[in-house]
Formats: sequence, C-alpha cells, structure tokens
Amino acid sequence: MNLIHKDVKDVSELTLKDGAMIIIRSYNQKDLSSIYEIERNCFSESERYTEQHLEMLGEFKHYSFLVALENVGHTIVGYSIGVIKSTREGKIGHIVSVAVHPNYRRRGIGIGLVKELMRQLKDAGPTYFRLEVKMTNKAAREMYRKLGFNYEYILRNYYGKGKDAVLMKMSA
Repeated sequence: MNLIHKDVKDVSELTLKDGAMIIIRSYNQKDLSSIYEIERNCFSESERYTEQHLEMLGEFKHYSFLVALENVGHTIVGYSIGVIKSTREGKIGHIVSVAVHPNYRRRGIGIGLVKELMRQLKDAGPTYFRLEVKMTNKAAREMYRKLGFNYEYILRNYYGKGKDAVLMKMSA
C-alpha cells in the first residue's frame, strides 16, 4: 500500500502576500533541472542534493515531492519533499527538504509548500511532523515556528563539521 498517492492530479493555487498566484503541483521528471538550479541557489555544495539524488527522491512512490510555479510563465520557484516513516513511536511525517529560489522568498511560498506537503502526508496518519533546519537559517526557523513547529534539540554537525541543525516537531 502506498502511503502517498503520486498519481493524484492535485493542483492547488496559492495567493501570495502581494496578490500574485502560485501553483503547487506534484513533481515530474521534466522539473529536475529547474529544481537542481534552486538547490544551487539555496545551498552550499556540501549541503545540497545532487541532481541524481533529487531524481531518485522523485521516483520513490512513498515520498511526496511538490513544486511551486509562477502562475504566469510557469517558472518553478520552489519545492518541498516529505515522507512518512514508521518508527517505534508510530508514523512520523518527515519534512525532508524545502527550498524557495532567493528571488521569491518572503512572499509565503515556503509556508504554502509546507502546508500542502503536510496536508498530503496527513492522509497516512502520522502522530507528528518533524524536520531538521540549519541553526544559522533564522528565516526558515521563524517560518516553521509560525506553522506551529517547536524546537526539540540541537543536532551537532548535522550539515558537516561545525554546521549544526535544530530538530523541530509539531503534532499532526
């Protein structure tokens, strides 16, 4: 049984703070080069996914992989990836990655991607959601706090030597 239904043709629209429209839909392989371009703009070489890794994540049936596009021009401006994991604590919705191109930040796209991702993952019945975020990424930490995530603990050297992360959780 698949936890996430990737073949669903769900397309949702998001109205941004400035009134612009964004479309959020499931990833398809044609999106790969645009998503990798966002990776290169958002993360250092040691922290970003390779193009092959992103492609692999897009092919896993139990992952939810969403992209955000401008309504006009259909340029991909962000993405989110999540999965349901079974643990001793039950099912957990893990927010694996969220990225928005720097030219499109602070407009509500990241929040929209996370909310839609959690909506899709919620169907599998997680007891809570979790994510890791770089300690120095104050804007992302604030965004997750606004969504209801709470700090749990620090993960030392999570992103490499001297690059700590914060584990954040929220009830489903």
